[in-house]
Amino acid sequence: MLLGAVSLTLGVSFLPAEMQNTWWAYMLPVACACAGLAFMMGPATSYALEPYSNEAGVASALVGSVQMAGGAALGLLAMALPLPPKLSLALVMLVGCLLALRARYASKSIKGTLIKIQ
Repeated sequence: MLLGAVSLTLGVSFLPAEMQNTWWAYMLPVACACAGLAFMMGPATSYALEPYSNEAGVASALVGSVQMAGGAALGLLAMALPLPPKLSLALVMLVGCLLALRARYASKSIKGTLIKIQ
């Protein structure tokens, strides 16, 4: 994901305007970011549901709602930024990647401290 976000940012920033409209300057970074997202979503969902095996339905619904709300918030952020669309997308992809890394490091430090809600 980080590779896709950085390569799209660099392409928008440093490629000449006529080369920015080619398919590879946009689609290769986006495909790279989507592949990273696909590899990340399965383990992330599994780790989020692991502590709540008895309440898997409720936990799964919560994970889904957080994913949808986060996607909506980042989409609104992308539209609200006064940047070119490709650069705005690259920035949102970068923010998503950094949030995923932050969640990974936070989950390592709080592992074992979750309690069951009764």
